[in-house]
Amino acid sequence: NDIIDAWRPRLVVCEFPRALFASLCSLNNYKNGDKQKAKRLREKFRPYLQMCRQISEYQREHQMEFLIQVPVNGSVDLGDELRCVETHDETYLAVSDFCVFGLRHPKSGQPIKRRTCWLTSSPEIAVELNKNCSCKKAHAPIVGGAVVRYTADLPYELTVAILKGFRGTVLRKYFPRI
Repeated sequence: NDIIDAWRPRLVVCEFPRALFASLCSLNNYKNGDKQKAKRLREKFRPYLQMCRQISEYQREHQMEFLIQVPVNGSVDLGDELRCVETHDETYLAVSDFCVFGLRHPKSGQPIKRRTCWLTSSPEIAVELNKNCSCKKAHAPIVGGAVVRYTADLPYELTVAILKGFRGTVLRKYFPRI
């Protein structure tokens, strides 16, 4: 919070850590021992989730915005840290498929779905990010270290959508007559 307090950004984006995303991608529900692996992975997530909760509380208190990325994976319960953020009256939920924002396999060019959940204080950002795949094409799996690392980054079009939504929030909050 010291860094946020010093800089006072109008928007804080919490992007899911790359190393944790790689671990999440390797998790398979159907193998023995995965429940234990999911539990260990959940413990690795905890500091990120706690930080996200603290940032959301701080930003709300100072009437500024936050955006939290949460990968969708049924194997891992993200727990109480984000449940209190998600259930807050002024939190908006969006679900994105990254293929809609141009994510493609680096070699084959096939779309990669990578479904992600977003928690935000901005309804405008939520609208921009709430885009789901409707294409009938086969999607490339997120398999292999290079592909996992490649898909951990946000596609350019997705960052543009975040900025477009944030622009709408700024106009609504600070320039309501324009």
